[in-house]
Amino acid sequence: MPPRRRMGIGAVIRIVVGAVCLLYALYCLATGKFWNRQTFGFTPKGEHTRVWLLNIALGVIVGGWMVVWGILAVSSESDPE
Repeated sequence: MPPRRRMGIGAVIRIVVGAVCLLYALYCLATGKFWNRQTFGFTPKGEHTRVWLLNIALGVIVGGWMVVWGILAVSSESDPE
């Protein structure tokens, strides 16, 4: 039976932060709003369509990359024994 691999804290943080980015992008896509620092609240996409699309695109790219990176880090770690 192969030895079990333990998940490091760095991999857990990457997966959690990536999942939060993906959830934010999904929320923006579902509601049609994004967080606007000028108004300190959620703004409809009609006012700033490019910013809304950029939030979704970057959220999916960065979030997906972090989740995949965290999973690959777990699978490539060597056993400490």
